[in-house]
Formats: sequence, structure tokens, C-alpha cells
Amino acid sequence: MNPAPSTDRVIGFPDDLLFPAKKVYWPLVIVGAFGADGILVLAGQRTNGCVGVLFAPGLESVKKGVRVAEGEAMDWQPRQLVALPDRRFLLCTIGRGGMSIDNQNLFIDGATMAVTPATALVGVAPSGRSNVSERDTSPRDVLFLGDRALIGHGCYYGNVDDYQSFSAVPANGAGDPRPWLQDLDQQMRNVVGTSGPNQHAVRGAALSDRVVLACQGILRSGSHSHTLVAVDPEGKIVAHRADDRARIRDDLLQLAADLPRQSVYIYARGSLEVVDRDLRTVAQAPAGHPFLKGFRLLAGDGQGRLLWSSARRKMFLLSQPEDLRLDDLASSLDAMI
Repeated sequence: MNPAPSTDRVIGFPDDLLFPAKKVYWPLVIVGAFGADGILVLAGQRTNGCVGVLFAPGLESVKKGVRVAEGEAMDWQPRQLVALPDRRFLLCTIGRGGMSIDNQNLFIDGATMAVTPATALVGVAPSGRSNVSERDTSPRDVLFLGDRALIGHGCYYGNVDDYQSFSAVPANGAGDPRPWLQDLDQQMRNVVGTSGPNQHAVRGAALSDRVVLACQGILRSGSHSHTLVAVDPEGKIVAHRADDRARIRDDLLQLAADLPRQSVYIYARGSLEVVDRDLRTVAQAPAGHPFLKGFRLLAGDGQGRLLWSSARRKMFLLSQPEDLRLDDLASSLDAMI
């Protein structure tokens, strides 16, 4: 049986993340990412504030805090946090209420915690689209595939957080964006066999030669065609399978790549599945496992380390690759409780 994670990989919520909650409509959103300088976790709530803490790489201590935004002027929600090769983090945000398409994304410097606008990092609008929100090029997520950064952006419906198009830029940021996978609707019809329009990527993870996307179709107020797809470097779907509606639509859905294993962890409330590059199940945790009911997957480093968060216990836990045995996932999770 795997030993329980050592105490230097478990840490309580720092005071900087426990800012007073306000009685507002918008939920508190927590996002995290592994960077060169440590693990950054941000907590944000529209019209209330957004604060963050940079932990040491092994989660053994708090290095620095950052106040990203506060008060009524914060007219956005955090959507995703991405570690960039230049030691900065990109905070992808979503405007609310007025369905603003203004680029309110932010860079956070991992060394200094300086916060600056990220308006220069954008994709390229898909051709033939006149809808203003479809032509929005502000990143909602960024995946790194080889030497390219794949920017997810644009959505037909202005009140949907997901994205429908990708653009590719050099991972070092030196170059203009080029279209990449801007025909998701067509490929979902021709390759997957879905009939509904407006296919969206909800979450994604990048392996060495493909990205894995959790997708759904949205038509007016309905959701359909819940699917996992694998997309090769040329932007072509090479594998697909139908997926559970509740999992794809879970607001805690998270995908984390494990490059050494060429696998992707897929977490939703109370569930954890590991799939290979062709979307075949490698391991499946028992439904409602106690660990998965108490902890959510927040981020992965791509090498098998995973950051977990427990709102009830007010703590973070860092698991190592050896903590999760794919041939005995249930016992591995038992040891982490």
C-alpha cells in the first residue's frame, strides 16, 4: 500500500486566501498552476476581489502573496491560470453581466508578483464569423503542444465561458498568431458524427503529440454532444468518445496531463478517471470515493504531480507520481485521505 503523503506536502489555506466573503451572486473561484518559481493559487470573486499565494515548489511554505484586484472595479471572474515559459503566469478571465469582450486578462510575474495587463497576448479571429463574441481573441485557456502555445478563444454565445476556436503562437511568444482548430463544428460533424452546432471546448490538456479536449455542444439554453476528443498537431481529431453530461458540465471539471505516462487525469465532483492518448480508460476510481468527495483536483505540473484542494479542511495537498498507482487507484486514494 502506498504511504500517506508526508506533512511537508500538505499545507493549510494561508490567511491571504481567506478574504471576507461577500453576499454577491458570483461564486468564489479558485485556480492554480505550477510555475518555475512555485505553485500559484488564486481565489477570486467578481465585485469582491482576487488574491493569491505563491507556494514553494514542494508546497512546504508560502513564498509570497499578491492582491490582484479588489472591490466593485473587479468586473470579471477567474477562468484559468496558466504558467508561461518566461516565469510569468497568465490569468484568463471572463467578463460577466454586460457580456463584455474586453480583454481583462492579466500577467503575474512569478519572481516579483507584479500584475500587468495581458492584452498583447491574443489569438486570431476565425474567418467568416460576424458574431462579435465569436471574434473575441482574448485567451480563455492556453495549452502547450511542443513548441507552440495553443490559445483557446471566442464563443458564439456571449454568456458562455467555454471557447470554440484555437490559435497557435510560438511558445516563447515571439511571433504572430495563426489559426489552429477553428473548424471544431465541422470536424465534430464529419469525424465524431454529432449533428448539433456550436461545439465548445470546456477544458483541455496537452500530451506530447496531441491535446485532449472535453467538449459540449450548446444550442440556445440546451447542452448536447458531450464528448472527449484527441486532436493532433495539425488540428485534426484523431480519437473521440462520448462522455457523461454531468461530468462535462461540472464547474469543477479539471484535466491534467501526465507526460511520462502519456495519460490525462479527468476529475469532476466525486470522480477521477485516467485515460491514455487514445482516450481509453487506464484507471477509474470508485464513484464517490471519500478522498474525491473531500478534495478537488486544482492543477497538474505535466509530470505527474497534482495539486488538490479541500474547502472543508481548508488545506492543499500535493501528490507525487508514485502516490497514484494506476493499477490500484482506490488504495492509492485511501492512503491520501
